[in-house]
Amino acid sequence: MKVGAVEKSIILNMQPVVIHPSGLEKVRTSEPSCIASLLGNLLKKRVLAIIIIFCLQLPILYYLYTSQVTNYSKNVGVVGISNIRVAVTAVRGEANDCTNNICAFSNSTNLSSSKSDGVLRTSTLSKATDFANTTVKTSSTMHVLSSKPNETSSIKVNSSSSENAKASNTTENKNGNTETEKRKEVAPDRKAEAVQAVSKNAELPLCPLEPPNLQGHLDVSFASEPHTMEQTKESNPLVKIGGAYLPPYCTSRWKVAIIIPFRDRDTHLQYFLQYMHPTLQRQELDYRIYIINQYGPGKFNRAKLMNVGYAESIKDDTFQCFTFHDVDLILENDKAIYSCPERPRHLSVGVDKFKYVLPYTAIFGGVTELTKEQFTKVNGYSNSFWGWGGEDDDMYNRVKLKGMNIMRYPGGISRYRMISHQREKGNEVNPQRFDLIRKTGSTMATDGLSSLKYKVIAREDYPLYTNITVDLFGPAR
Repeated sequence: MKVGAVEKSIILNMQPVVIHPSGLEKVRTSEPSCIASLLGNLLKKRVLAIIIIFCLQLPILYYLYTSQVTNYSKNVGVVGISNIRVAVTAVRGEANDCTNNICAFSNSTNLSSSKSDGVLRTSTLSKATDFANTTVKTSSTMHVLSSKPNETSSIKVNSSSSENAKASNTTENKNGNTETEKRKEVAPDRKAEAVQAVSKNAELPLCPLEPPNLQGHLDVSFASEPHTMEQTKESNPLVKIGGAYLPPYCTSRWKVAIIIPFRDRDTHLQYFLQYMHPTLQRQELDYRIYIINQYGPGKFNRAKLMNVGYAESIKDDTFQCFTFHDVDLILENDKAIYSCPERPRHLSVGVDKFKYVLPYTAIFGGVTELTKEQFTKVNGYSNSFWGWGGEDDDMYNRVKLKGMNIMRYPGGISRYRMISHQREKGNEVNPQRFDLIRKTGSTMATDGLSSLKYKVIAREDYPLYTNITVDLFGPAR
């Protein structure tokens, strides 16, 4: 086979290729650098991806932040509204005017069951804020009831001495400081605490319709001495000053004012607080206990005191319903929940004094509960019942005349024990009660909240309850 000239030149010009071991080493050592480069690129891409994702989330984070700020502002607004309640109630159709501590409750709109829309006008807020800042009264002093006969009861006011009336506002303590000074010191902390509590509670889930910690039948006994105020406070650490409580783990469905007409029943009050605070907490209520203490030795007026309790409590908070409660009745079954009823509710169905049998169908006394709309619809209680008896039957008539029916829990659940006691002076049977009851239809529009007048002698926010001592301008004994 002959090789052409071109092929010969190619063969002659070809050089042998020599592979050196060092060259292979260079190829092997260059492989890790490629892997590192690849990893570096991937890392850069991941960082870039994270930055892009974060940028995309910025609008969402901004929206969540502004939502929280808005909710917080609303919560602060709620607390603000409750603190300035007196100044802005006229905007919502209500007024509770006090001049020189003489108060008169009125309703500028027709007494009906229409619901308030809760809208505040900005023209009123500045005046309301100034008013609220001058009316905050609190006390951090632990309230201890007297156990010795020669000591004065801590919530009794001696009407025969004008010095005691003055001392109710500025009482010297052991350190030489006045109660008024102590209230001013505590007030800012109370406001901040209320804002924090409302803000925190607004984020919690709604409490269940059936509270999970109810015990049913309760062992209530008056055989031994009641707990002291310190003992009751120690066993109820979540109760705030003024006797206020709201569940720490859920948002309560019901905001309730417990209103107790009161005079010279210190031991009964100790029993009441000992048993009722734990019960109301298990019922998961947002509640506050008010003791409306009648000043002076004149004739007792239970119904008017309850009207005062309503008028004073709405200054503090936007309560949905009001439980009017005799201090000598203790609930024996916590399944009778003090929730806000669809219709006026009679709670004390079975009382041990009456062998747990309803005395008569139309009874509406002892412990009753009405919503705000229901209570204003009937113009509250009558102010005309001085002495014992009749005011609860008059209220029953008011409810029926306004087209509402009474509701009750079953007798096996709504059971109470009554603390035995003698009828005190100034609370003798009212001989005019039957005449007043017969006139309910013609007097209810003008006798009640619309005609309520009273004077606040003292207000103290104690650790377990709020005490409001009032002069009702009643007849002598």
